[in-house]
Amino acid sequence: MPLRAGFLCLLVCTGIYLLFTLWPDTAHHLEAVECPQSPTPVPAKPVLEPIALTFVLLGPNIAHEGSVAIKSALMYSSRPLHFHLIVTEDNIDYLERKFALFDSPAYDVKVTYYPITTDMVRQRGERAGVGSNWPLLSKVFIHELLIGVKRVIFMDTDMIFVVDPVLLWNNFDDFNNDTLVSFPTLGPNSHAGEVCSCIMLMDLERMRAPEAPFMPSTLFPAEVSDASPATSAFAKGISQGIHHFDPPHAIVPFDPLNPFFADQGIYYMVWLTHPHLFIPLSQRWDVNFCRRHWGLKLGVWGDDLDEDISPAYLIRSQKTLAGSRDQDRVVSPGIIHYNCQPGAGDDVWLYEQNHSGGSHFGAMVTTALRYKWAWLNRGTGTIQTSTMERVRWWDERAGVGPSRGHGGKQHHH
Repeated sequence: MPLRAGFLCLLVCTGIYLLFTLWPDTAHHLEAVECPQSPTPVPAKPVLEPIALTFVLLGPNIAHEGSVAIKSALMYSSRPLHFHLIVTEDNIDYLERKFALFDSPAYDVKVTYYPITTDMVRQRGERAGVGSNWPLLSKVFIHELLIGVKRVIFMDTDMIFVVDPVLLWNNFDDFNNDTLVSFPTLGPNSHAGEVCSCIMLMDLERMRAPEAPFMPSTLFPAEVSDASPATSAFAKGISQGIHHFDPPHAIVPFDPLNPFFADQGIYYMVWLTHPHLFIPLSQRWDVNFCRRHWGLKLGVWGDDLDEDISPAYLIRSQKTLAGSRDQDRVVSPGIIHYNCQPGAGDDVWLYEQNHSGGSHFGAMVTTALRYKWAWLNRGTGTIQTSTMERVRWWDERAGVGPSRGHGGKQHHH
């Protein structure tokens, strides 16, 4: 239609020109003729890349704590979100009741459940030669469950976002062709307690490399398991030992069947042996209770109003960051982490100490806990949940070999 209108306009304008030129006396009888204009095209709405997040929610008494962490991402996100939830069956109904409280989020939300059992994790751990805290050790096999996912943010359930998750997601831009994982460390000399697998950016596709998968398996051909970065890392740890934290820098044996800090000990050993596969993540994404939040605090009513303190003052007030890339820069809190709290029981968000005046970030914790799920009805997005059926590990699909099989059938709720 725009082409046809333009052609007609050309004919009309040519006729007017001839009238004015050949019969000027008749020209004043003509009324102004306007040529139709082509309609202005409506710009296409930009397609925003979804942010993929995964949580491990295995066993009783974990679903509520995990739901608060999930809610914090929904509260602050400026992008569509896709949650990949590794769960035991008993936790799906509880989470479904939360997601049923909103149907018009600001951006589209997808939720995919991956139901597994602790026996499944135990069997996979045995095929890899690791043990024995099965719920935690499932974290070293995330890439073997989320088969259709290229990259993902993993975070523990005792953490909450206090900023837009896209700011964390953007750190994938720092990955090079070798990078598998990014997590916080206190520099290259960190011991197993100075790295944190609590928050990780993971390139799952590279961790599933058919020629060198991240974790070995007795179902893989011998040469494939031998090429796994975990295999060589375990061999180094067993033969040379690793630095312990108590007493500091003592050399102790590494036992893959009982690693320090469970999954974190596995990731630590691979990081120590193959540092080129990892890049450091800022400590702003692990402002944790263990290290007293690096000296950072929001403050409470009645404290001196310190909203205008300088960056230089903030840097001087930050603590225990020596060795990390953050030691000489402002650490702007992105994720608050409430670990190392034996008195908190099964749910750190229901622990009064984390909300009280003595808490460094009590107001933010209370906001995350008490923010209403129904308040997430604040846009024109949609929410869709589904469950993967017949979930199996990547190493066992289609019998043998890491490059075969598929991720199971997906059932939509």
